[in-house]
Amino acid sequence: MIRSSLATTLLAALLAGSLPAQDARSGLRLDAPIARWDEAIPVGNGILGGLLWGGDSTLHLSLDRGDLWDERTPEIFSDSLWTWKGMQALVAAGNMTRFHELFDQPYDRLPYPTKLPAGRLELVWSGHTVDRFELNLEVAEAWAIDGTDTLKVVALAELEALLIQAPDEVRFELVRPKGLARLGDVGGTGQRTVVPGNGVVADWFSARVAGTEYSAGVYRAVNRDSTYLATVVRDADYGAEGPPDVLRRLMELRGRGWLAAVSPHRAWWRDFWATSSITLPDSALQAHYDLVKYFYGSAARRGAPPMPLQGVWTADEGGLPPWKGDYHNDLNTQMTYLAAHAAGLDDAVEGWLEFLEARLPEFRRFAREFYGVDGAVIPGVMTLSGKPMGGWGMYSLSPTNGAWVAFSFWKQWRMTGDSAFLAERAYPFMSEVGTALKQLLIEQEDGRLLLPLSSSPEIHDNSIEAFLTPNSNYDQALMRWLFGALREMAGELGRAGEAAEWARLAAALGPLHLDPEVGSLAFSADESYRASHRHFSHAMAIHPLGILAATDSAI
Repeated sequence: MIRSSLATTLLAALLAGSLPAQDARSGLRLDAPIARWDEAIPVGNGILGGLLWGGDSTLHLSLDRGDLWDERTPEIFSDSLWTWKGMQALVAAGNMTRFHELFDQPYDRLPYPTKLPAGRLELVWSGHTVDRFELNLEVAEAWAIDGTDTLKVVALAELEALLIQAPDEVRFELVRPKGLARLGDVGGTGQRTVVPGNGVVADWFSARVAGTEYSAGVYRAVNRDSTYLATVVRDADYGAEGPPDVLRRLMELRGRGWLAAVSPHRAWWRDFWATSSITLPDSALQAHYDLVKYFYGSAARRGAPPMPLQGVWTADEGGLPPWKGDYHNDLNTQMTYLAAHAAGLDDAVEGWLEFLEARLPEFRRFAREFYGVDGAVIPGVMTLSGKPMGGWGMYSLSPTNGAWVAFSFWKQWRMTGDSAFLAERAYPFMSEVGTALKQLLIEQEDGRLLLPLSSSPEIHDNSIEAFLTPNSNYDQALMRWLFGALREMAGELGRAGEAAEWARLAAALGPLHLDPEVGSLAFSADESYRASHRHFSHAMAIHPLGILAATDSAI
């Protein structure tokens, strides 16, 4: 279950030499044609995303919206064994056939729940042959270039719309997303063209997928020297009352010219780049740093969904997104946001933290109904609303993933030193995660605290061998860090009794596990590091948790 992303695809191409080294914030420059969506030029504004690619005179603009989801729950989740206790019983009996049927197969075989694709805009740039594509990071514009002529695409920072400018006529076709038929209950009003007047032509379709309804539309208006197109993906249709408010605003902008239309957008990005900067002596690393920072501005903002596996650039390959475009909380979401704190990108961080806080009732419900405990448990694989999705149950339903998610709250507190954030947000959220884990731990005769099931994402895949002798170093490190962080925070807040209890729990977990022969971190107390561990989850204590250093004499 190794999961790739647009960022890793572009980085691999850069390091392989297929992309030229770039100066700081000069962006990407790619020769045409671009044949795949994951090699495209990305634009986004946190909620909407677009991918510009293609060749000759035909261009594709793949569309996405972060909150388009089919959130149906698989029926088997209501089975009496679909619980933490049921999982323990099946593992104890060695019944992995039934285990996979309950916890793995709903994710593998059912197409839902899933992130939904939004469709595509096909563009024919009359009389032009594109020879290269560029991404101007400074102003967040995607360009398709034919000699001295440029077609530009932006995801407007202040409006939920993608805006396109071309110096000559552009013919367009709005294409409904493929692959939705796999979801069963699919409908909608079909595609139609409307002419609202004032020289504007609009093309719209709406889609309904198992109760989730959305629409996509594009309008064209010809100015004195350019053709302007605006694409909108939203949850409202282009009805009899006329265009949505966002289109009305765009119609007002078109008469002012391109620079006036994108002026607020460019101001937003100017402020974004001014937040922080770094200069690196290696041009390839500089290019990657700038590109990843651009991804934060494009796909992670307050008030918008956080970045799932493909950000706001859901795969455009004629089907549903790989790994359902979900939120993987055993590495992907946590590592995605790990750099934002130090870079001062509070807008990105706050979008992630507010998303988690809003779903706290769902995490409490999950703790109560699946695990039978108080507090909050965060699914290792979850939907936009925070519900579990299953899939390799030893990881997707591991209760310690929530401790790693909670690390984002602790990191933000330590970076900002904000006492109000600590008292009102960070400690309350993290203590709910700690409360659930405390109740799940079982005290042994020697006083040691162990989980009934333990794993280390994703060693041994989804076999029964993936259940390591409790506690795995992954679980041990996360719980030791969480209880230690809660002790520190409670002490800072003057809650001496709570601090003492968190300290007791951390101590009762015992030390991390070392390979007795070489002294390296092991997977668990009785399994040494003898095979590649693609997540390096056994080394969590070193990074990112930082509770183990090379100079430590004892752990």
